[in-house]
Amino acid sequence: MVIPITLPAGTSAFEAITDHQPGYRRFVESAAIFTAVASTGAGATREFRIIKNASTVVATGTVTLALTATPGAGLSLTVTDANAEFVDGDTFTVDSPAAGAVAFTAGVINLIVNFRSRLQAVS
Repeated sequence: MVIPITLPAGTSAFEAITDHQPGYRRFVESAAIFTAVASTGAGATREFRIIKNASTVVATGTVTLALTATPGAGLSLTVTDANAEFVDGDTFTVDSPAAGAVAFTAGVINLIVNFRSRLQAVS
């Protein structure tokens, strides 16, 4: 799954995807952020998280101005394996909390999430 995200100009919390529910069992294998359009903003930094349901953190990583200065630069998010399984009714959210945020003034990143799903049983 590729999610393009325009880096926010302010420091408020925001959600790039809110409560997406694919409706099948899957596991987050890995997640990474790559710079699509170089960013600006003195000392800019934002944490990005993949959230299961309302509050379970599945993966997290911090995007900095240095990372986003060059298109193609990447950052692997830290995935918590114990939280990586999604079942049928779970929701998938990508957010960036306000705490510790320093505003970007421009830039676009691509969040790439690799899922694995189990084989379906034939009945």
